[in-house]
Amino acid sequence: TPEAPPLPPPPVVWTTNLANIVIPTNAAYGKISTNEFKYDTARVDNGSLALRQGTNVVPDMELGVFFGMRVGESLSGKTIDVTPQARVAPRVWKKWKVEGKTALQQKVYSKGYTMKLKFGEVSEEKVPGTIYLCLPDEEQSVVAGSFVAGVGAAVIAQPADQTTAPAPTQMSEDMRRRYGVRAPGQP
Repeated sequence: TPEAPPLPPPPVVWTTNLANIVIPTNAAYGKISTNEFKYDTARVDNGSLALRQGTNVVPDMELGVFFGMRVGESLSGKTIDVTPQARVAPRVWKKWKVEGKTALQQKVYSKGYTMKLKFGEVSEEKVPGTIYLCLPDEEQSVVAGSFVAGVGAAVIAQPADQTTAPAPTQMSEDMRRRYGVRAPGQP
C-alpha cells in the first residue's frame, strides 16, 4: 500500500504577543497578503535577510528584514525581538504577485509589527535561523519557521571580537572656526 502523503503543517497563528509565539520547526511558511508562502531560498547580505518563494530571478513572493550590521559585528547568535510598540525597529517588507500584473507589489513596514528573528552559527557560507514575523496589514500576513540562508562574504569576513576603532577625523582650522569646534587639547 502506498504511503499517505505527509500532513500539511498547522497554520501559523498571527499574534502580536512575543510571549505567545511558537516558532514551528518546519521550513518557514505562512501567508503573505492572501497568498500561501513557503520559502525556497534565503540569503543574508549587507545587513538584510530575504526569504523567497520561487526559483526565478524575480521571486513569486519575498519577505525581508533589514536589520543592519556594524563593521565587524558577528551574525552568529544574533537575536532580534520586536514588539508593535517598539520605537526603533528594523525595516521589514513583503513582496507578492498580483494576478494580471508583471511587477511584484511591495509594502514596507518600519513599526507596528511583531518579530522574533534568531541566527545560529555561521559556517561554510550558510547560517541557520528561525523567524516569526506578523505584519500589521489587514490580511494578517504571518510567516514562521526555520531557514538556512546563504551568506555574503562580508558576513563571514570578520568576527565581532576583531573590531577596530574608526580613525579620528581630522578637521582643518578653518572648519573649526566655522563650526565653533575647539582643537583637541584646547579649553
